[in-house]
Amino acid sequence: EAGWDYARGNDVKNVCLIGKAGTGKTHSLCHFAKTKQGQANIYLFFGTDFKPHESVIGHIRNVVCEGESFEDFNQGMARKHRYAVIIVDALNEGLGCSFWNMSLGAVRSELAKHSHIKLIVSVRSPFDKELSDLAEEYQWTIRPVAGFVNRNAAIEDYFRYYDIDRHYRVQNLEAFQNPLFLKMFCETFHSMSEEERKGIS
Repeated sequence: EAGWDYARGNDVKNVCLIGKAGTGKTHSLCHFAKTKQGQANIYLFFGTDFKPHESVIGHIRNVVCEGESFEDFNQGMARKHRYAVIIVDALNEGLGCSFWNMSLGAVRSELAKHSHIKLIVSVRSPFDKELSDLAEEYQWTIRPVAGFVNRNAAIEDYFRYYDIDRHYRVQNLEAFQNPLFLKMFCETFHSMSEEERKGIS
């Protein structure tokens, strides 16, 4: 999250995280939402939250503004010297990229009118190629997500938490670059009996 701290009011308005399945996009956004609530009003949506016959911007407004218009809500944020950060994770899920290809530009354009409202979205590659609005490079800051920045530190943390012998760290080092695989491995291993663990090489 370094370099895109929305709570400090930098010039970046729209961010898109792009990465393969399991590389940590959802984890990163959930962590961001959890740890930055004290600095900004953060609203986390998922691609599966939206319905085909419902206005995307209308649904977001209903949740975020709670009966106010975006204009009034934005003015309230400005008076408090705070930003609202709207996150939509996994555009490729739920209604999918064909739906968001028609909707994303309109959402971005509406939110761009309001100085204290910012937007973060994520999409799994290669589905980002189906979203024409992301080609508007001057409108978006694209953040590739390839997995752990410090893989070794992440493995140590997970293994310590789940009390797993470091032997298995060496055996699966490359695969553990994928955060989802590492999490699934640790959770599965933790639930195994001693006999079952002996069968893992």
